[in-house]
Amino acid sequence: MKNNTSSINFFLTLFITLLFFSSSFATTHTWLGGVGSWHQAAKWDTGLVPIAGDEVIIPSGVCKIKPGQTGYAKGIEIQTGATFKIAQTGSLITDNTTDGTAIDNNGTCLILGHCVIQNVTYVGSSFPSAIENTNLLKVGINGSLTILDAEKTAFLNHGTTRNKGSISIEEFKDHGISNSNIFENEGSIIIDSPATGANVGINNSGSFTNNAEGTISISDMPLYGFNVFTTDGFLHNYGTLDVYFSNIGLLNTGEVYNYDDGIINIQHPLTTGIDNRDIFENEGHAQVYYSDNQGVYNEGNLNVIGSLYLIGSNGTALINTAAGTTLNSGLLTISGSPEGVNNSGLFTNQEEGFCDFSSNFNNHNDAFNLGVWVNFVDIAYPNNPGALFINYGIIEDRFDVLPTSILNQQIIIRRLSATLQVGVPFNNPIDVFSSSNFDIPVDWELSIFGGFAGTYDEPSNTFTPDAAAAGATELIISTEMISTGFSRNYTLKLDTPIAPFKTNDKPQFSFGQQISEIQLYPNPVVERLTFVKNDSEVAKFIIYNTNGQALKTVVCDQSSMDIEIPTKWADGFYILNTYSDSGKKLASQTFTIQR
Repeated sequence: MKNNTSSINFFLTLFITLLFFSSSFATTHTWLGGVGSWHQAAKWDTGLVPIAGDEVIIPSGVCKIKPGQTGYAKGIEIQTGATFKIAQTGSLITDNTTDGTAIDNNGTCLILGHCVIQNVTYVGSSFPSAIENTNLLKVGINGSLTILDAEKTAFLNHGTTRNKGSISIEEFKDHGISNSNIFENEGSIIIDSPATGANVGINNSGSFTNNAEGTISISDMPLYGFNVFTTDGFLHNYGTLDVYFSNIGLLNTGEVYNYDDGIINIQHPLTTGIDNRDIFENEGHAQVYYSDNQGVYNEGNLNVIGSLYLIGSNGTALINTAAGTTLNSGLLTISGSPEGVNNSGLFTNQEEGFCDFSSNFNNHNDAFNLGVWVNFVDIAYPNNPGALFINYGIIEDRFDVLPTSILNQQIIIRRLSATLQVGVPFNNPIDVFSSSNFDIPVDWELSIFGGFAGTYDEPSNTFTPDAAAAGATELIISTEMISTGFSRNYTLKLDTPIAPFKTNDKPQFSFGQQISEIQLYPNPVVERLTFVKNDSEVAKFIIYNTNGQALKTVVCDQSSMDIEIPTKWADGFYILNTYSDSGKKLASQTFTIQR
Protein backbone atom coordinates (compact mmCIF):
# COMPACT_ATOMS: atom_id res chain seq x y z
CA MET A 1 0.00 0.00 0.00
CA LYS A 2 2.86 2.30 0.76
CA ASN A 3 4.39 1.78 -2.71
CA ASN A 4 1.01 2.35 -4.38
CA THR A 5 0.49 5.60 -2.42
CA SER A 6 3.94 6.83 -3.43
CA SER A 7 3.18 6.10 -7.08
CA ILE A 8 -0.09 8.00 -6.94
CA ASN A 9 1.62 11.01 -5.33
CA PHE A 10 4.38 10.93 -7.96
CA PHE A 11 1.97 10.94 -10.92
CA LEU A 12 -0.24 13.61 -9.29
CA THR A 13 2.80 15.87 -8.80
CA LEU A 14 3.89 15.26 -12.37
CA PHE A 15 0.41 16.13 -13.73
CA ILE A 16 0.26 19.40 -11.78
CA THR A 17 3.76 20.32 -12.96
CA LEU A 18 2.93 19.62 -16.60
CA LEU A 19 -0.30 21.57 -16.27
CA PHE A 20 1.63 24.55 -14.83
CA PHE A 21 4.19 24.57 -17.61
CA SER A 22 1.55 24.14 -20.31
CA SER A 23 -0.30 27.20 -19.01
CA SER A 24 2.93 29.19 -18.69
CA PHE A 25 3.88 28.66 -22.34
CA ALA A 26 0.79 29.58 -24.33
CA THR A 27 0.14 27.85 -27.64
CA THR A 28 -0.47 29.99 -30.73
CA HIS A 29 -3.27 28.66 -32.94
CA THR A 30 -3.60 29.86 -36.56
CA TRP A 31 -6.90 29.50 -38.43
CA LEU A 32 -6.42 27.53 -41.67
CA GLY A 33 -8.93 29.57 -43.65
CA GLY A 34 -12.37 28.92 -45.06
CA VAL A 35 -15.62 28.96 -43.10
CA GLY A 36 -15.92 26.95 -39.94
CA SER A 37 -16.47 26.66 -36.19
CA TRP A 38 -14.05 27.73 -33.49
CA HIS A 39 -14.52 24.29 -31.94
CA GLN A 40 -13.45 22.37 -35.07
CA ALA A 41 -9.93 21.16 -34.17
CA ALA A 42 -9.17 20.43 -37.83
CA LYS A 43 -9.52 24.13 -38.72
CA TRP A 44 -6.50 25.05 -36.58
CA ASP A 45 -2.86 24.45 -37.57
CA THR A 46 -2.20 22.81 -34.19
CA GLY A 47 -5.06 20.36 -34.62
CA LEU A 48 -6.32 21.59 -31.24
CA VAL A 49 -9.14 23.90 -30.15
CA PRO A 50 -7.76 27.03 -28.39
CA ILE A 51 -8.13 27.10 -24.63
CA ALA A 52 -7.67 29.77 -21.96
CA GLY A 53 -4.18 31.25 -22.13
CA ASP A 54 -3.70 30.53 -25.86
CA GLU A 55 -3.05 33.07 -28.62
CA VAL A 56 -5.22 33.01 -31.74
CA ILE A 57 -4.49 34.33 -35.26
CA ILE A 58 -7.19 34.46 -37.94
CA PRO A 59 -5.43 35.45 -41.21
CA SER A 60 -8.32 34.71 -43.60
CA GLY A 61 -11.71 33.06 -43.90
CA VAL A 62 -14.57 33.11 -41.39
CA CYS A 63 -14.21 31.76 -37.85
CA LYS A 64 -17.46 31.38 -35.89
CA ILE A 65 -18.36 30.65 -32.29
CA LYS A 66 -21.73 28.95 -32.69
CA PRO A 67 -24.87 29.53 -30.58
CA GLY A 68 -24.58 28.10 -27.08
CA GLN A 69 -20.82 27.54 -27.33
CA THR A 70 -18.02 29.36 -25.48
CA GLY A 71 -14.55 30.06 -26.79
CA TYR A 72 -11.50 30.90 -24.66
CA ALA A 73 -8.26 32.67 -25.52
CA LYS A 74 -5.60 34.99 -24.19
CA GLY A 75 -5.66 37.20 -27.27
CA ILE A 76 -7.06 37.20 -30.84
CA GLU A 77 -5.60 38.83 -33.95
CA ILE A 78 -8.05 39.22 -36.85
CA GLN A 79 -6.08 40.09 -39.96
CA THR A 80 -7.14 42.08 -43.03
CA GLY A 81 -9.86 40.27 -45.00
CA ALA A 82 -10.70 37.83 -42.19
CA THR A 83 -13.96 37.64 -40.22
CA PHE A 84 -14.53 36.57 -36.62
CA LYS A 85 -18.14 36.10 -35.52
CA ILE A 86 -19.74 35.31 -32.17
CA ALA A 87 -23.27 34.06 -32.87
CA GLN A 88 -26.27 34.85 -30.67
CA THR A 89 -26.01 33.03 -27.30
CA GLY A 90 -22.39 32.23 -28.14
CA SER A 91 -19.58 33.60 -25.96
CA LEU A 92 -15.91 34.51 -26.03
CA ILE A 93 -13.84 34.99 -22.86
CA THR A 94 -10.30 36.36 -22.91
CA ASP A 95 -8.28 36.66 -19.73
CA ASN A 96 -4.81 37.70 -18.52
CA THR A 97 -3.56 39.39 -21.69
CA THR A 98 -0.13 40.52 -20.49
CA ASP A 99 1.58 42.19 -23.44
CA GLY A 100 -0.61 43.17 -26.35
CA THR A 101 -4.28 43.55 -27.19
CA ALA A 102 -6.98 41.06 -26.29
CA ILE A 103 -8.77 41.61 -29.62
CA ASP A 104 -6.68 43.18 -32.40
CA ASN A 105 -9.10 43.62 -35.32
CA ASN A 106 -7.91 44.55 -38.79
CA GLY A 107 -10.70 42.66 -40.51
CA THR A 108 -14.35 42.22 -39.46
CA CYS A 109 -15.42 41.42 -35.90
CA LEU A 110 -19.12 40.63 -35.35
CA ILE A 111 -20.31 40.28 -31.75
CA LEU A 112 -23.89 38.99 -31.88
CA GLY A 113 -23.53 37.07 -28.63
CA HIS A 114 -21.35 37.86 -25.62
CA CYS A 115 -17.72 38.90 -25.41
CA VAL A 116 -15.90 39.34 -22.08
CA ILE A 117 -12.39 40.77 -21.93
CA GLN A 118 -10.69 40.95 -18.55
CA ASN A 119 -7.31 41.57 -16.94
CA VAL A 120 -5.38 43.28 -19.74
CA THR A 121 -1.94 44.42 -18.54
CA TYR A 122 1.23 45.59 -20.27
CA VAL A 123 4.94 44.81 -20.07
CA GLY A 124 7.79 47.25 -20.67
CA SER A 125 7.05 50.09 -23.09
CA SER A 126 4.01 48.43 -24.65
CA PHE A 127 0.75 50.36 -24.17
CA PRO A 128 -2.02 47.99 -25.23
CA SER A 129 -5.75 48.49 -25.30
CA ALA A 130 -8.18 45.74 -24.51
CA ILE A 131 -9.64 46.12 -28.03
CA GLU A 132 -8.05 47.86 -31.00
CA ASN A 133 -10.22 48.15 -34.10
CA THR A 134 -8.82 49.45 -37.37
CA ASN A 135 -11.52 48.21 -39.74
CA LEU A 136 -15.07 47.11 -38.82
CA LEU A 137 -16.47 46.01 -35.47
CA LYS A 138 -20.18 45.49 -34.81
CA VAL A 139 -22.08 44.66 -31.64
CA GLY A 140 -25.49 43.25 -32.58
CA ILE A 141 -28.84 44.13 -31.04
CA ASN A 142 -28.64 41.14 -28.68
CA GLY A 143 -24.88 41.29 -28.35
CA SER A 144 -22.79 42.48 -25.42
CA LEU A 145 -19.19 43.54 -24.98
CA THR A 146 -17.79 43.71 -21.44
CA ILE A 147 -14.30 44.99 -20.64
CA LEU A 148 -13.06 44.60 -17.07
CA ASP A 149 -9.73 45.76 -15.65
CA ALA A 150 -7.77 47.21 -18.57
CA GLU A 151 -4.48 48.71 -17.46
CA LYS A 152 -4.58 51.34 -20.21
CA THR A 153 -7.28 52.30 -22.75
CA ALA A 154 -10.18 49.85 -22.84
CA PHE A 155 -11.42 50.39 -26.43
CA LEU A 156 -9.27 52.02 -29.13
CA ASN A 157 -11.12 52.66 -32.42
CA HIS A 158 -9.34 53.77 -35.60
CA GLY A 159 -11.89 52.18 -37.92
CA THR A 160 -15.68 51.91 -37.82
CA THR A 161 -17.55 50.69 -34.76
CA ARG A 162 -21.34 50.24 -34.68
CA ASN A 163 -23.06 49.26 -31.45
CA LYS A 164 -26.70 48.15 -31.33
CA GLY A 165 -26.33 46.05 -28.20
CA SER A 166 -24.52 46.90 -24.99
CA ILE A 167 -20.97 47.90 -24.16
CA SER A 168 -19.88 47.93 -20.51
CA ILE A 169 -16.44 49.15 -19.43
CA GLU A 170 -15.19 49.08 -15.83
CA GLU A 171 -11.86 49.32 -14.03
CA PHE A 172 -9.66 50.90 -16.68
CA LYS A 173 -6.86 53.45 -16.79
CA ASP A 174 -6.43 56.24 -19.36
CA HIS A 175 -9.54 56.19 -21.62
CA GLY A 176 -12.67 54.10 -21.61
CA ILE A 177 -13.22 54.62 -25.36
CA SER A 178 -10.77 56.46 -27.61
CA ASN A 179 -12.21 57.14 -31.09
CA SER A 180 -10.33 58.70 -34.00
CA ASN A 181 -12.61 57.67 -36.86
CA ILE A 182 -16.29 56.57 -36.84
CA PHE A 183 -18.22 55.37 -33.80
CA GLU A 184 -22.01 54.93 -33.99
CA ASN A 185 -24.16 53.94 -31.01
CA GLU A 186 -27.76 52.76 -31.17
CA GLY A 187 -27.58 50.68 -28.02
CA SER A 188 -26.22 51.15 -24.52
CA ILE A 189 -22.76 52.25 -23.41
CA ILE A 190 -21.88 52.27 -19.70
CA ILE A 191 -18.45 53.48 -18.57
CA ASP A 192 -18.00 53.33 -14.83
CA SER A 193 -15.67 52.63 -11.90
CA PRO A 194 -12.37 53.79 -13.40
CA ALA A 195 -9.17 52.58 -11.80
CA THR A 196 -6.69 54.99 -10.23
CA GLY A 197 -5.04 56.97 -13.02
CA ALA A 198 -8.03 56.93 -15.39
CA ASN A 199 -8.63 60.21 -17.20
CA VAL A 200 -11.48 60.25 -19.70
CA GLY A 201 -14.66 58.27 -20.26
CA ILE A 202 -14.85 58.86 -24.03
CA ASN A 203 -12.02 60.63 -25.85
CA ASN A 204 -13.14 61.56 -29.37
CA SER A 205 -11.16 63.09 -32.22
CA GLY A 206 -13.30 61.55 -34.96
CA SER A 207 -17.04 61.37 -35.59
CA PHE A 208 -19.08 60.02 -32.69
CA THR A 209 -22.85 59.61 -33.26
CA ASN A 210 -25.28 58.67 -30.50
CA ASN A 211 -28.49 57.85 -32.35
CA ALA A 212 -32.06 58.25 -31.10
CA GLU A 213 -32.12 54.80 -29.50
CA GLY A 214 -28.67 55.25 -28.00
CA THR A 215 -27.88 55.82 -24.33
CA ILE A 216 -24.47 56.65 -22.89
CA SER A 217 -23.76 56.74 -19.15
CA ILE A 218 -20.36 57.87 -17.83
CA SER A 219 -19.49 58.18 -14.15
CA ASP A 220 -16.64 59.28 -11.88
CA MET A 221 -14.05 60.45 -14.41
CA PRO A 222 -11.13 62.31 -12.76
CA LEU A 223 -10.59 64.46 -15.88
CA TYR A 224 -13.41 64.53 -18.47
CA GLY A 225 -16.57 62.54 -18.93
CA PHE A 226 -16.79 63.12 -22.69
CA ASN A 227 -13.95 64.91 -24.47
CA VAL A 228 -14.36 66.17 -28.06
CA PHE A 229 -10.83 67.29 -28.85
CA THR A 230 -9.19 68.75 -31.98
CA THR A 231 -11.16 70.59 -34.67
CA ASP A 232 -11.71 67.22 -36.39
CA GLY A 233 -13.80 65.93 -33.48
CA PHE A 234 -17.60 65.79 -33.83
CA LEU A 235 -20.32 64.65 -31.44
CA HIS A 236 -23.78 64.17 -32.98
CA ASN A 237 -26.31 63.38 -30.26
CA TYR A 238 -29.86 62.27 -31.04
CA GLY A 239 -30.20 60.10 -27.93
CA THR A 240 -29.26 60.45 -24.26
CA LEU A 241 -25.84 61.26 -22.83
CA ASP A 242 -25.54 61.15 -19.02
CA VAL A 243 -22.36 62.15 -17.19
CA TYR A 244 -22.16 61.89 -13.39
CA PHE A 245 -19.53 63.01 -10.88
CA SER A 246 -16.78 63.82 -13.36
CA ASN A 247 -14.33 66.70 -13.07
CA ILE A 248 -15.60 68.26 -16.33
CA GLY A 249 -18.72 66.70 -17.74
CA LEU A 250 -18.20 67.55 -21.41
CA LEU A 251 -15.14 69.31 -22.85
CA ASN A 252 -15.47 70.44 -26.47
CA THR A 253 -12.73 71.82 -28.69
CA GLY A 254 -14.39 70.48 -31.83
CA GLU A 255 -18.10 70.53 -32.71
CA VAL A 256 -21.06 69.27 -30.68
CA TYR A 257 -24.58 69.05 -32.12
CA ASN A 258 -27.41 68.05 -29.78
CA TYR A 259 -30.42 67.50 -32.04
CA ASP A 260 -34.18 67.92 -31.47
CA ASP A 261 -34.80 64.91 -29.24
CA GLY A 262 -31.28 64.71 -27.89
CA ILE A 263 -30.65 64.97 -24.15
CA ILE A 264 -27.32 65.90 -22.56
CA ASN A 265 -27.53 65.50 -18.80
CA ILE A 266 -24.51 66.50 -16.67
CA GLN A 267 -24.86 66.04 -12.91
CA HIS A 268 -22.52 66.90 -10.05
CA PRO A 269 -19.43 67.93 -12.04
CA LEU A 270 -16.53 68.80 -9.78
CA THR A 271 -15.53 71.95 -11.70
CA THR A 272 -17.52 72.54 -14.92
CA GLY A 273 -20.54 70.91 -16.50
CA ILE A 274 -19.92 71.94 -20.13
CA ASP A 275 -16.64 73.54 -21.22
CA ASN A 276 -17.04 74.77 -24.82
CA ARG A 277 -14.09 76.11 -26.80
CA ASP A 278 -15.48 75.88 -30.35
CA ILE A 279 -19.03 75.08 -31.59
CA PHE A 280 -21.85 73.79 -29.39
CA GLU A 281 -25.30 73.82 -30.99
CA ASN A 282 -28.19 72.69 -28.81
CA GLU A 283 -31.51 72.03 -30.56
CA GLY A 284 -32.61 69.53 -27.92
CA HIS A 285 -32.35 69.65 -24.16
CA ALA A 286 -29.14 70.13 -22.20
CA GLN A 287 -28.87 70.48 -18.44
CA VAL A 288 -26.21 70.83 -15.79
CA TYR A 289 -27.20 70.07 -12.19
CA TYR A 290 -25.27 70.92 -9.04
CA SER A 291 -21.86 71.87 -10.37
CA ASP A 292 -19.31 72.46 -7.63
CA ASN A 293 -18.12 75.49 -9.58
CA GLN A 294 -19.62 76.66 -12.90
CA GLY A 295 -22.37 75.21 -15.06
CA VAL A 296 -21.20 76.26 -18.54
CA TYR A 297 -17.90 77.89 -19.55
CA ASN A 298 -17.99 79.23 -23.10
CA GLU A 299 -15.19 80.76 -25.12
CA GLY A 300 -16.51 79.49 -28.45
CA ASN A 301 -19.93 79.65 -30.12
CA LEU A 302 -22.81 78.47 -27.93
CA ASN A 303 -26.16 78.36 -29.74
CA VAL A 304 -29.25 77.49 -27.66
CA ILE A 305 -32.20 76.68 -29.92
CA GLY A 306 -33.90 74.18 -27.63
CA SER A 307 -33.55 74.40 -23.85
CA LEU A 308 -30.60 74.77 -21.50
CA TYR A 309 -31.15 74.32 -17.75
CA LEU A 310 -28.38 75.31 -15.32
CA ILE A 311 -29.45 74.38 -11.82
CA GLY A 312 -27.70 74.73 -8.48
CA SER A 313 -24.16 75.73 -9.51
CA ASN A 314 -22.03 76.79 -6.54
CA GLY A 315 -20.33 79.45 -8.68
CA THR A 316 -21.50 81.11 -11.89
CA ALA A 317 -24.10 79.25 -13.92
CA LEU A 318 -22.89 80.50 -17.34
CA ILE A 319 -19.57 82.21 -18.06
CA ASN A 320 -19.31 83.73 -21.54
CA THR A 321 -15.70 84.86 -21.97
CA ALA A 322 -14.35 87.71 -24.09
CA ALA A 323 -13.84 85.21 -26.92
CA GLY A 324 -17.29 83.69 -26.44
CA THR A 325 -20.53 84.19 -28.37
CA THR A 326 -23.76 82.95 -26.82
CA LEU A 327 -26.98 83.05 -28.86
CA ASN A 328 -30.27 82.10 -27.20
CA SER A 329 -33.36 81.60 -29.31
CA GLY A 330 -34.77 78.89 -27.04
CA LEU A 331 -35.22 78.64 -23.28
CA LEU A 332 -32.36 79.44 -20.92
CA THR A 333 -33.28 78.66 -17.32
CA ILE A 334 -30.92 79.41 -14.44
CA SER A 335 -31.80 78.57 -10.87
CA GLY A 336 -30.11 78.34 -7.49
CA SER A 337 -26.74 79.90 -8.36
CA PRO A 338 -24.94 82.86 -6.75
CA GLU A 339 -24.44 84.38 -10.22
CA GLY A 340 -26.51 83.58 -13.30
CA VAL A 341 -24.59 84.89 -16.34
CA ASN A 342 -21.13 86.47 -16.36
CA ASN A 343 -20.64 87.91 -19.84
CA SER A 344 -17.44 89.38 -21.23
CA GLY A 345 -18.16 88.53 -24.87
CA LEU A 346 -21.31 88.73 -26.99
CA PHE A 347 -24.54 87.46 -25.45
CA THR A 348 -27.69 87.68 -27.58
CA ASN A 349 -31.18 86.81 -26.34
CA GLN A 350 -33.13 86.55 -29.59
CA GLU A 351 -36.74 87.49 -30.22
CA GLU A 352 -37.69 83.81 -30.00
CA GLY A 353 -35.58 83.33 -26.87
CA PHE A 354 -36.54 83.47 -23.22
CA CYS A 355 -34.25 83.83 -20.21
CA ASP A 356 -35.75 82.66 -16.93
CA PHE A 357 -33.76 83.58 -13.83
CA SER A 358 -36.91 83.52 -11.68
CA SER A 359 -35.74 80.94 -9.15
CA ASN A 360 -32.23 82.20 -8.63
CA PHE A 361 -30.92 83.22 -5.22
CA ASN A 362 -32.13 86.56 -3.91
CA ASN A 363 -29.68 89.44 -3.66
CA HIS A 364 -27.16 87.89 -6.04
CA ASN A 365 -26.13 88.79 -9.57
CA ASP A 366 -28.40 87.25 -12.19
CA ALA A 367 -26.33 88.84 -14.93
CA PHE A 368 -22.96 90.55 -14.91
CA ASN A 369 -22.05 92.12 -18.22
CA LEU A 370 -18.61 93.28 -19.31
CA GLY A 371 -19.12 92.75 -23.03
CA VAL A 372 -22.09 93.18 -25.37
CA TRP A 373 -25.54 91.94 -24.37
CA VAL A 374 -28.25 92.04 -27.04
CA ASN A 375 -31.78 91.49 -25.76
CA PHE A 376 -34.99 91.14 -27.75
CA VAL A 377 -37.50 89.87 -25.20
CA ASP A 378 -38.31 89.87 -21.52
CA ILE A 379 -35.98 88.36 -18.92
CA ALA A 380 -38.14 86.85 -16.19
CA TYR A 381 -37.50 87.58 -12.52
CA PRO A 382 -41.03 87.06 -11.11
CA ASN A 383 -39.96 85.12 -8.02
CA ASN A 384 -36.73 86.94 -7.40
CA PRO A 385 -37.16 90.48 -6.04
CA GLY A 386 -33.48 90.68 -5.18
CA ALA A 387 -32.30 89.98 -8.75
CA LEU A 388 -29.63 92.32 -10.05
CA PHE A 389 -28.29 92.94 -13.52
CA ILE A 390 -24.89 94.71 -13.39
CA ASN A 391 -23.70 96.27 -16.64
CA TYR A 392 -20.12 97.38 -17.27
CA GLY A 393 -20.38 96.88 -21.04
CA ILE A 394 -22.86 97.62 -23.81
CA ILE A 395 -26.48 96.48 -23.71
CA GLU A 396 -28.82 96.57 -26.69
CA ASP A 397 -32.35 96.32 -25.32
CA ARG A 398 -34.29 95.84 -28.52
CA PHE A 399 -37.82 96.08 -27.12
CA ASP A 400 -37.36 97.98 -23.86
CA VAL A 401 -38.02 94.84 -21.84
CA LEU A 402 -35.00 94.51 -19.57
CA PRO A 403 -35.90 94.32 -15.87
CA THR A 404 -35.71 97.52 -13.89
CA SER A 405 -33.21 96.10 -11.38
CA ILE A 406 -30.19 97.09 -13.45
CA LEU A 407 -27.10 98.74 -12.01
CA ASN A 408 -25.76 100.42 -15.13
CA GLN A 409 -22.20 101.71 -15.23
CA GLN A 410 -21.74 101.93 -19.00
CA ILE A 411 -23.96 102.07 -22.12
CA ILE A 412 -27.53 100.91 -22.64
CA ILE A 413 -29.09 101.31 -26.08
CA ARG A 414 -32.82 100.74 -26.04
CA ARG A 415 -35.52 99.93 -28.56
CA LEU A 416 -33.54 99.97 -31.78
CA SER A 417 -36.48 98.75 -33.83
CA ALA A 418 -38.72 101.65 -32.80
CA THR A 419 -37.84 104.76 -30.82
CA LEU A 420 -34.06 104.81 -30.35
CA GLN A 421 -32.68 105.96 -27.04
CA VAL A 422 -28.93 106.01 -26.67
CA GLY A 423 -27.23 105.88 -23.31
CA VAL A 424 -30.37 105.89 -21.20
CA PRO A 425 -29.30 104.40 -17.86
CA PHE A 426 -31.42 102.52 -15.32
CA ASN A 427 -30.90 103.56 -11.71
CA ASN A 428 -27.79 105.50 -12.65
CA PRO A 429 -27.83 109.33 -12.77
CA ILE A 430 -24.33 109.53 -14.30
CA ASP A 431 -24.20 110.71 -17.90
CA VAL A 432 -22.84 107.63 -19.66
CA PHE A 433 -21.29 109.74 -22.40
CA SER A 434 -19.28 111.90 -20.02
CA SER A 435 -15.57 111.41 -20.77
CA SER A 436 -14.77 112.48 -17.23
CA ASN A 437 -16.53 109.37 -15.93
CA PHE A 438 -16.02 106.77 -18.65
CA ASP A 439 -13.35 106.26 -21.26
CA ILE A 440 -15.87 105.25 -23.93
CA PRO A 441 -15.78 107.28 -27.17
CA VAL A 442 -19.15 107.53 -28.91
CA ASP A 443 -18.78 108.48 -32.58
CA TRP A 444 -21.65 109.32 -34.90
CA GLU A 445 -21.30 109.04 -38.63
CA LEU A 446 -23.51 108.71 -41.71
CA SER A 447 -23.66 105.27 -43.24
CA ILE A 448 -23.67 106.55 -46.83
CA PHE A 449 -20.51 108.58 -46.37
CA GLY A 450 -18.45 106.31 -44.13
CA GLY A 451 -16.91 109.20 -42.22
CA PHE A 452 -17.75 111.93 -39.71
CA ALA A 453 -20.66 114.01 -40.90
CA GLY A 454 -21.45 116.18 -37.94
CA THR A 455 -20.89 116.75 -34.23
CA TYR A 456 -22.44 115.27 -31.12
CA ASP A 457 -23.24 117.34 -28.02
CA GLU A 458 -23.22 115.31 -24.78
CA PRO A 459 -25.29 117.52 -22.45
CA SER A 460 -28.21 117.87 -24.87
CA ASN A 461 -27.80 114.42 -26.47
CA THR A 462 -28.14 115.98 -29.94
CA PHE A 463 -26.44 115.47 -33.26
CA THR A 464 -25.73 118.43 -35.59
CA PRO A 465 -24.95 117.28 -39.15
CA ASP A 466 -22.60 119.17 -41.45
CA ALA A 467 -23.03 119.99 -45.14
CA ALA A 468 -21.91 116.49 -46.23
CA ALA A 469 -24.97 114.98 -44.54
CA ALA A 470 -27.47 116.40 -47.00
CA GLY A 471 -29.73 113.65 -48.38
CA ALA A 472 -28.84 111.02 -45.79
CA THR A 473 -31.65 108.72 -44.68
CA GLU A 474 -29.91 106.94 -41.82
CA LEU A 475 -27.11 107.36 -39.31
CA ILE A 476 -24.59 104.88 -37.97
CA ILE A 477 -23.83 105.02 -34.27
CA SER A 478 -20.45 103.55 -33.34
CA THR A 479 -19.53 102.74 -29.75
CA GLU A 480 -16.27 101.29 -28.53
CA MET A 481 -14.99 100.23 -25.11
CA ILE A 482 -11.27 100.90 -25.04
CA SER A 483 -10.71 98.66 -22.01
CA THR A 484 -11.90 95.51 -23.82
CA GLY A 485 -11.85 96.52 -27.48
CA PHE A 486 -15.56 95.82 -27.97
CA SER A 487 -17.14 97.91 -30.67
CA ARG A 488 -20.69 97.91 -32.01
CA ASN A 489 -22.41 99.77 -34.84
CA TYR A 490 -26.10 100.67 -34.75
CA THR A 491 -28.18 101.98 -37.64
CA LEU A 492 -30.85 104.64 -37.07
CA LYS A 493 -33.27 105.28 -39.92
CA LEU A 494 -34.49 108.89 -40.19
CA ASP A 495 -38.14 109.72 -40.83
CA THR A 496 -37.18 112.17 -43.58
CA PRO A 497 -33.85 112.68 -45.39
CA ILE A 498 -31.61 115.43 -44.08
CA ALA A 499 -32.37 118.47 -46.21
CA PRO A 500 -29.68 120.78 -47.64
CA PHE A 501 -28.90 123.66 -45.25
CA LYS A 502 -26.71 126.68 -44.85
CA THR A 503 -23.81 126.83 -42.41
CA ASN A 504 -25.67 129.15 -40.07
CA ASP A 505 -28.92 127.18 -40.24
CA LYS A 506 -28.01 123.62 -39.24
CA PRO A 507 -30.78 121.23 -38.14
CA GLN A 508 -30.38 119.26 -34.96
CA PHE A 509 -31.60 115.75 -34.11
CA SER A 510 -32.41 114.94 -30.50
CA PHE A 511 -31.94 111.20 -29.99
CA GLY A 512 -34.57 109.39 -28.02
CA GLN A 513 -37.25 111.52 -29.66
CA GLN A 514 -37.48 110.01 -33.14
CA ILE A 515 -41.02 109.26 -34.30
CA SER A 516 -41.80 105.56 -34.23
CA GLU A 517 -43.50 103.75 -37.09
CA ILE A 518 -46.21 102.69 -34.62
CA GLN A 519 -47.57 104.02 -31.35
CA LEU A 520 -49.33 102.10 -28.57
CA TYR A 521 -51.16 103.64 -25.64
CA PRO A 522 -51.92 103.49 -22.80
CA ASN A 523 -48.94 101.44 -21.77
CA PRO A 524 -49.35 99.62 -19.36
CA VAL A 525 -52.87 98.73 -20.49
CA VAL A 526 -55.84 97.26 -18.63
CA GLU A 527 -58.75 96.71 -21.06
CA ARG A 528 -58.29 98.65 -24.32
CA LEU A 529 -55.09 99.39 -26.29
CA THR A 530 -54.98 102.06 -29.00
CA PHE A 531 -52.81 101.30 -32.04
CA VAL A 532 -51.63 104.15 -34.31
CA LYS A 533 -49.63 103.49 -37.50
CA ASN A 534 -47.38 106.19 -38.94
CA ASP A 535 -46.34 104.07 -41.92
CA SER A 536 -48.70 103.46 -44.84
CA GLU A 537 -46.86 100.22 -45.64
CA VAL A 538 -48.26 98.56 -42.50
CA ALA A 539 -50.93 96.05 -43.60
CA LYS A 540 -51.42 93.98 -40.45
CA PHE A 541 -50.04 93.36 -36.98
CA ILE A 542 -49.67 90.25 -34.81
CA ILE A 543 -49.50 90.15 -31.02
CA TYR A 544 -47.21 87.58 -29.41
CA ASN A 545 -46.57 86.50 -25.85
CA THR A 546 -43.02 86.06 -24.51
CA ASN A 547 -43.06 82.38 -25.47
CA GLY A 548 -43.38 83.38 -29.14
CA GLN A 549 -47.03 82.24 -29.40
CA ALA A 550 -49.16 84.30 -31.81
CA LEU A 551 -52.27 85.42 -29.91
CA LYS A 552 -54.05 87.82 -32.25
CA THR A 553 -53.78 88.94 -35.90
CA VAL A 554 -55.42 92.22 -36.99
CA VAL A 555 -55.70 93.71 -40.50
CA CYS A 556 -54.76 97.42 -40.40
CA ASP A 557 -57.38 99.10 -42.59
CA GLN A 558 -57.35 102.29 -40.50
CA SER A 559 -54.61 104.57 -39.23
CA SER A 560 -55.91 104.25 -35.65
CA MET A 561 -57.54 101.19 -34.09
CA ASP A 562 -58.68 100.11 -30.64
CA ILE A 563 -57.80 96.59 -29.44
CA GLU A 564 -59.84 94.87 -26.73
CA ILE A 565 -57.57 93.00 -24.31
CA PRO A 566 -59.06 89.55 -23.56
CA THR A 567 -59.42 88.79 -19.87
CA LYS A 568 -57.70 85.42 -20.42
CA TRP A 569 -54.42 87.16 -21.31
CA ALA A 570 -52.26 87.16 -18.20
CA ASP A 571 -50.47 90.22 -16.86
CA GLY A 572 -47.00 90.69 -18.30
CA PHE A 573 -45.10 91.70 -21.43
CA TYR A 574 -46.44 91.29 -24.98
CA ILE A 575 -44.89 92.05 -28.38
CA LEU A 576 -46.72 93.63 -31.32
CA ASN A 577 -45.08 93.18 -34.75
CA THR A 578 -46.25 94.97 -37.91
CA TYR A 579 -46.04 93.48 -41.42
CA SER A 580 -46.46 94.61 -45.02
CA ASP A 581 -48.77 92.98 -47.59
CA SER A 582 -45.86 90.79 -48.70
CA GLY A 583 -45.29 89.55 -45.16
CA LYS A 584 -42.17 91.63 -44.54
CA LYS A 585 -41.71 92.52 -40.88
CA LEU A 586 -41.63 96.30 -40.46
CA ALA A 587 -41.47 97.20 -36.77
CA SER A 588 -42.00 95.91 -33.22
CA GLN A 589 -43.31 97.41 -30.02
CA THR A 590 -43.89 95.98 -26.60
CA PHE A 591 -46.67 96.69 -24.18
CA THR A 592 -47.55 95.53 -20.70
CA ILE A 593 -50.86 94.25 -19.39
CA GLN A 594 -51.21 95.32 -15.78
CA ARG A 595 -54.64 94.93 -14.17
